[in-house]
Amino acid sequence: MSQILALSLDCMSSPSILLKSSIPEQIPTQSYGRGFSWYNNEELSATVIKETKHHHKSTLVSSMQDFSRFHSTIFIGHIRGAAKKLVQKDTQPFNRSYAGRDWIFVHSGDLQSDFAKHIPLEKNPLFEPVGSTDSEHFFCLLLEKINNASARSLNDAGWENIYSWLVEVNKLGTINLMISDGLDIIVYHDANAFNPLFWLRSSPPHQITHFDADYFTIDITSSFDMLHTFILVANQNIGQAFRPMSPKQMIVLRRGQLIWDSMEKILMTSHEKSSIILPDKKIAGVKQQMQETGQDVHSGKGIQQQSILSRNHQIIDYVASSDRNYYSVLHETIYRYESTVNISKHLFHLHPISDHIQTVLDYKLLISVSGYGEFFEDVFGNIATFYRIHSPYNEIIIRSESVVSIVDNPSFKSELLHQRKDFPLVWLPLQSQMMSPYLLPPELPESELNELIEFAMSFVKRNDYDLMDVLNDINQTIYHDFKYVSGSTSITTTPYELYRSRRGVCQDFTNLFICLARLLNVPARYRTGYIHTAADYDNKIQSEASHAWVELYLPYIGWYGFDPTNGCLADVNHIRVACGRNYQDATPTSGTIYQGGGHEELEIKVQVNPLNDYKISNFA
Repeated sequence: MSQILALSLDCMSSPSILLKSSIPEQIPTQSYGRGFSWYNNEELSATVIKETKHHHKSTLVSSMQDFSRFHSTIFIGHIRGAAKKLVQKDTQPFNRSYAGRDWIFVHSGDLQSDFAKHIPLEKNPLFEPVGSTDSEHFFCLLLEKINNASARSLNDAGWENIYSWLVEVNKLGTINLMISDGLDIIVYHDANAFNPLFWLRSSPPHQITHFDADYFTIDITSSFDMLHTFILVANQNIGQAFRPMSPKQMIVLRRGQLIWDSMEKILMTSHEKSSIILPDKKIAGVKQQMQETGQDVHSGKGIQQQSILSRNHQIIDYVASSDRNYYSVLHETIYRYESTVNISKHLFHLHPISDHIQTVLDYKLLISVSGYGEFFEDVFGNIATFYRIHSPYNEIIIRSESVVSIVDNPSFKSELLHQRKDFPLVWLPLQSQMMSPYLLPPELPESELNELIEFAMSFVKRNDYDLMDVLNDINQTIYHDFKYVSGSTSITTTPYELYRSRRGVCQDFTNLFICLARLLNVPARYRTGYIHTAADYDNKIQSEASHAWVELYLPYIGWYGFDPTNGCLADVNHIRVACGRNYQDATPTSGTIYQGGGHEELEIKVQVNPLNDYKISNFA
């Protein structure tokens, strides 16, 4: 049986790929012939190297050791042939040029001897076989169909259409195939499970970096490649992490992502079926870890308020309706100190914002130590509270209580989902000046920023430069490929450190998204607030915690929230409080101690409760 393999990576890579020259005794030598192909440096022109026989001094093997040429996101090989004649024209991979790009094709299987009679080429075909194999005839047939569909790429032809063509031909024999146009790789597995195919998707940090099969070895040990996500498909189950393809299954690979699967009918990159996911169960749940103390925060036990600051809100014009969600929010922060604090100043960002989407109906701030406080609007438009204390204390409790309503605007979401804006984004001089705080990436070493730029551009190229598809892809990738691990990072963790470790919390995911967006010239800001999850979650308190997400400024849309922790857009379950360039601009509580203090202990409690039977008169 012939053996085929494909490797798709999110960024340019030079993995170590060795095609073994030794031939097992049970395999007849006359069934040999192999080749390998790749698109060097992301060009649409492919490099194809073939050899009809294996030699100890293999030209193919030595060529693949020249890493200056072997640098791509797509690698396709036909690593053990089964041609009847050991001639160059019948050795795979086959390649053709069409629509300004090279197309690569490999096939493992055997079609009927009269296959060409069942599905003949047209009278004057644009593509004709050079050799005599059924595989090359099949390749030419596919290209003719793509040309007749007026398509210039695999994506243009439509995944459903291509799948139906492959299923039709599969009735005339056995088919395992891989075809690429320089952007996508289509992999199809035979309807009768002939010569099984297995695949693996791996994102950093990789559990497996060395793959040793009968006919090839792939080693990903380069420090650069170790940070790349890849998908490997081969005819051999190399390890437990590999998944078998189902009979008659077609998958589409693009830069390390599975973008279409015939078994699940998912389409992640089509603009017509938008890739932005609006969750069915409200939100998948924020995995924020909270410290449990057993104290009843609703009753106020354990706190004797010395200061109560409140803001009057004109709520008489607001009418409860089905298109609004109403929530009560309680956020309590407790600081305990080893030695008595005598003088301190504090800045709180605990007051939710009011605008055309979210309305604050009631707000109170309760502080257990007497002092003087005042509300003001900071430079980012947040309602902040400045509080001075000149009384001694060893413990201070800050508790904010608010009632908010959030309107659902499906028409606005629909408009957002179907916007077609492309990279690069260009801002007018005044816009650039106004947005400059949100366009400047964090100060990191140039080598780290260059790597993050490459990572950011991989999303752009994977999504054909479409703005909304790129932003959603970043959102989904962070959600799926980065693991939420409480306590694995600190407030000093940089986006590059998260990029390497792939472990963090909502703050880290937000910081990485902000960094990638700004490197792509998309204004991005840090948003703090709360999130409400459905009542059927096991641990409601842990999932309803102080939360962070990113807001991006989109042309003709404005600021809109993306939640990479949950892989969704910000919606009526996200309660917005404060925003800024980074966490420091929007941190809920901060302050300076001028006398005393010592060791500090922090305890935070958050509760978000829906008010299903909310009446305006309750707070009027």
